[in-house]
Amino acid sequence: MIIHYVADIHQPLHAVVGISEEYPSGDHGGNYESLPSLCTASNLHAVWDSVLYDYCDRPDLPLDTDDWSWYSNEAATIKYAYP
Repeated sequence: MIIHYVADIHQPLHAVVGISEEYPSGDHGGNYESLPSLCTASNLHAVWDSVLYDYCDRPDLPLDTDDWSWYSNEAATIKYAYP
């Protein structure tokens, strides 16, 4: 699980639990909060992970050279857009 948490450090839903009458034991980090399903992201946690539906597809592993190039370019574009 440590790999999951380190990889998901950007995920604020790992640090909170929505407790309510509907979810007396918590919403499991947004996993129980349903949202419109789009490319398999259908709950708050998955939609956050997909960057609000922008990156829904999961890559085939292991990544090949083209995949690494695409992810590197995408990361550079995001870094430039949000310094």
